[in-house]
Formats: sequence, structure tokens, C-alpha cells
Amino acid sequence: MNDREIGKQLKVAENRIKEWILNKNYIMHEITGYWSGFNKKLGIYFFFKTNEDLKLAEKNNFIIEIRNKYEEILITLEIYKLIAKIDYEFDSDENVQKHYDGSYFYRLR
Repeated sequence: MNDREIGKQLKVAENRIKEWILNKNYIMHEITGYWSGFNKKLGIYFFFKTNEDLKLAEKNNFIIEIRNKYEEILITLEIYKLIAKIDYEFDSDENVQKHYDGSYFYRLR
């Protein structure tokens, strides 16, 4: 599977998790990720709008639900066979604005 095909599958997974999150009546500000073909690692970042939204999601175990659902989605895609490790990170846009000058580039480094 080449990088282009991997990118397409990751986009499918992203769209499916976004739809699922909306159906749960949560609002996700941003979802982004990266794929490292070298070590077969997928990093996925979920950003809520505010720190309070993030805290509420943690309190209600929605973070665990998101992780479980995302993995369930990946299992249905060919890319899942390639993944050795998945790193999940949850944060807020509020934190990015306050501590990274609003730059997701700096936040993800």
C-alpha cells in the first residue's frame, strides 16, 4: 500500500469518526493525524474547542469511547494491518491558542 492509498484510508477513518462524534452530540474542533511508515505508527489528535469541553469529555468517559470507536473504524480498513502502534492525544483549541500562539504546527511538534 503506497502513501497515497494510506492517506485515503486515513481520510475515510477521519470522516467516519467525525460523523460518529456528531451523532453523539459532541463538537470536535479539529481532528488531525500523521502516519510514520518507517515505524508503522499512527498518531491521531483530537481537539475540542475549549478546555472545559475536554474536561467534560474526560469526565463522561467520552475520550475512551472515541478511542474505542476509532480503532473499531480502523479495523474495517486495510491500513489496520500495517499499524504497529496508535498514539492518541486529546487537547483543546483553547490550549493551542494560549500556549502555541494558535499554531497547530507548533502544537504537533
